[in-house]
Amino acid sequence: MFHNKKGFILAYALILLVIFSVLGVAIVNMLITSSTTSSEDFLSVQALYLAESGAEIRIRQTLEGDTTEGNRTYKFNINSNFSSIVTLNKITTTPNGEELYSLYS
Repeated sequence: MFHNKKGFILAYALILLVIFSVLGVAIVNMLITSSTTSSEDFLSVQALYLAESGAEIRIRQTLEGDTTEGNRTYKFNINSNFSSIVTLNKITTTPNGEELYSLYS
């Protein structure tokens, strides 16, 4: 009765091992992808805030009378690479004397 089932447990264990291995690889792959996406999202938001900060600084300087055109770099942390390059260009002067500028950060 039990003589025909020799090796059945070994085959069953190997099949389970393959199934769990495939599941493990899939889970690790999902975690790596999720981690990469989270890092990219964080860097994207960080770059947006740096650009906004640089633009706000340059707008304040322009409103205070510094209308020098061209590029300016604002470093936000001396020990790292956090900086924003802001470009201010005069577009035109309106008929009533107002100056219009473009700001790129």
